[in-house]
Amino acid sequence: MLPCNTFLPFLLLALLFLLRSGEAIFQQNAFYFPRQSGGQLYSELTRSRANDDRIDTLYFMSYSLSSRGNGLIGSLDQVGEDLAKQFSVKRLVGFDNANQYDYDPARVRPAIGKFSARIISGIAFRARNYDGVILDFENLPRLSRRAYSTFLGRLKASLNALKKNLTVTVPCVSNDWNTGYDIAAIGRVADNVLVMAWDEFYTRPGPVSSLPWIQRCTDFVKQRVPLSKIIVGLPTYGYEYGVTFPKRKIKGLGWIEIDRLLRQQNIVNVQTSLNGPLCAPSTNYSIAYPNNMFVTEVIWHETYESILQKTKYIKDSQFAGVGIYALGLDSPRTWDAVMEA
Repeated sequence: MLPCNTFLPFLLLALLFLLRSGEAIFQQNAFYFPRQSGGQLYSELTRSRANDDRIDTLYFMSYSLSSRGNGLIGSLDQVGEDLAKQFSVKRLVGFDNANQYDYDPARVRPAIGKFSARIISGIAFRARNYDGVILDFENLPRLSRRAYSTFLGRLKASLNALKKNLTVTVPCVSNDWNTGYDIAAIGRVADNVLVMAWDEFYTRPGPVSSLPWIQRCTDFVKQRVPLSKIIVGLPTYGYEYGVTFPKRKIKGLGWIEIDRLLRQQNIVNVQTSLNGPLCAPSTNYSIAYPNNMFVTEVIWHETYESILQKTKYIKDSQFAGVGIYALGLDSPRTWDAVMEA
């Protein structure tokens, strides 16, 4: 997952929705970042209510580990808090290990080691006015595996005393032996396990989240975690790569920004493909410059059809829900697809 400042035009957020079909409850997930303007959050909540999508929970990604891993940094988002109360939605407070550019495992090692008691106490203190916690510690190496599982057990005991739930994010992997995540152990402790099925490719062109990759990851996870706990995350962003100039810097774009880009007058030869069984759309296009010069680019991203097919797979597999990363990067078509699936 990219840290929230990667897409500067957007401030990431995510919501946990409940979609009722008969007696079944299907969660539709993602994250809310406090830098999001209250006006945009208000419009999202209003839209959801108007479309009869009852918003259940906001993930307030308010806090990060300090650079030395010995404390927590961040602050309460009062605007978001007030809106959550106005719309009567549940709230989970989020903690991550993001720095300015990525998710930093060096911050986690001391946090789950010698400073673990301080960090657990700080998380519990900040969770006291919320319904629970979402923990998003990413890029953990295998050396952190045992310590992280122990940390989660101790954190969950603290939260149980407060009657708070715990959601833990895990990478989308088909084998966890060489990672810092003992998914079976995490599944025993957490109330929900959110599988981050995004960034399949990043440093080179390829799907952000192909369906076969999601299937391999979730086949592995469901052998270790009850279906009723598994939430599968889907992205609403993409990456733009140079074709004419392949060494051009990779650029992250939200769904709305991609739509806006492809409508510009100097954008020509737009061709989008779902790429067959990958269910992973890519769009090739050219930028027309004066003197008949054209520069070709490609964006790997998501579309209505790809979100529709992946959500159908998640529902048919009887997982607890789908996670949309994230509102603010999405389009109304995202939710059309989720509702249609």
